[in-house]
Amino acid sequence: MGPTIGIIEEYSPEMNICKLNDLTGMCLTDVQVLPHYKKFIKKYNNCEEKCLAYEQKNKCHVIHINDGEGVLIDDKGTFVI
Repeated sequence: MGPTIGIIEEYSPEMNICKLNDLTGMCLTDVQVLPHYKKFIKKYNNCEEKCLAYEQKNKCHVIHINDGEGVLIDDKGTFVI
C-alpha cells in the first residue's frame, strides 16, 4: 500500500523472480513496512544495519512489524496493532 516495495530488494533480491525494475507501490500511504521482523532478525545477521542504510539512502522511516501485526493509519496517527 506504500510508496515502494524496494526494501525487500535490500534483503532478498532473489525474490524478484519477475525481474521488476519498477518497485513502486500503490502509493495509498507514505508508510513503509518491514514485515516478518523477528524472522528477518534471525535470518540476516545485519538486519538492523540494512534497514538503517535503506532509511538513510531513501530519506524515510521503516516500520518493523512481526507476523500477526498490522499497521493502522487514521486521523490520529500511524500505529502498529
